[in-house]
Amino acid sequence: MTRSIRSSLLASAASWCLFLAGLPAQAQSTDAAAGDLVVLPQVDVQATAWRSWESVPGYVAPVTTTGSKTDTPLIEAPQSVGLVTRDQIDDQAPQGVSQALRYTAGVLGEVRPSARYDSVFVRGFGGQGTGAAFVNFLDGLRQGRGLYFGVPNTDPWLLERIEVLRGPASVLYGQTGAGGLVNLVSRRPSANHVNEVRLEAGSHALLQTAFDLGGELTEDGTLLYRLTGIARKSDTQYDYTEEERIAIAPALTWRPDDNTSLTVLASYQHDPEGGFYNFVPASGSVLPNPNGRIGRNFFGGDPAYDRFNRTQAAIGYQFEHRLDDV
Repeated sequence: MTRSIRSSLLASAASWCLFLAGLPAQAQSTDAAAGDLVVLPQVDVQATAWRSWESVPGYVAPVTTTGSKTDTPLIEAPQSVGLVTRDQIDDQAPQGVSQALRYTAGVLGEVRPSARYDSVFVRGFGGQGTGAAFVNFLDGLRQGRGLYFGVPNTDPWLLERIEVLRGPASVLYGQTGAGGLVNLVSRRPSANHVNEVRLEAGSHALLQTAFDLGGELTEDGTLLYRLTGIARKSDTQYDYTEEERIAIAPALTWRPDDNTSLTVLASYQHDPEGGFYNFVPASGSVLPNPNGRIGRNFFGGDPAYDRFNRTQAAIGYQFEHRLDDV
């Protein structure tokens, strides 16, 4: 009796499946007996393959090169990587890379109260003075530096994103700090036209203008360009100190075919004034002092002696050629 009921239930279930599929039971049985194959229609799946240096909307970038030096999806990168996208940089409006890293896990930025240098601590490793962990990797390559405080500094406006490789895996780039490194990614030419000009004003008599232009130079898209620049002048909260900067970064890409590209990147930056780069004593600032508190505008140096200016320039290229589909 039990076997008979089970057979009836299976037969009823099969009949309902055939009914829902719109096929008669007899025809289905004949096809199955004949051993005919059912051919499914072709399905094309399309998606956008982001390059690690391309602009992405929002705060989440899907691809990184810092963790493996290849275009790798961030979720598949075998390292701990933090990204600060262009949109996040714009929303924060930082005057230095260290300020843009305020909300990046494992990074202590703004070790100094100035954008003169970008000195950060990554996972507790950093330092002060000439031994500080300065941010000096640009597009995967170490920037040259001089003696003592002859350290390059890149304005965040010239960057597409900032990538942080945390942990000793930073040895991938040679001799670096055990805590990790910060890699800056330059803006590059894009087939999408970019036309942006900014005029800004702020506290301490800040006046700033910036522009970002780019797109195709030829109708067939073989030549692309990008021209980014910024000029800034402001006082600071400290007496006798100012900040000034002018920077420009042109870039040109030649794409003779879909598999080959050559990009030339250049930059020039001049800082006539570097702002305040000093400390005040703890007594009178964070600790009580019988003589009263130190003013927020206190300058502890000699205005006739304290001066700073820096000029830096760079040029480089990136050549790519796809040999085959893999």
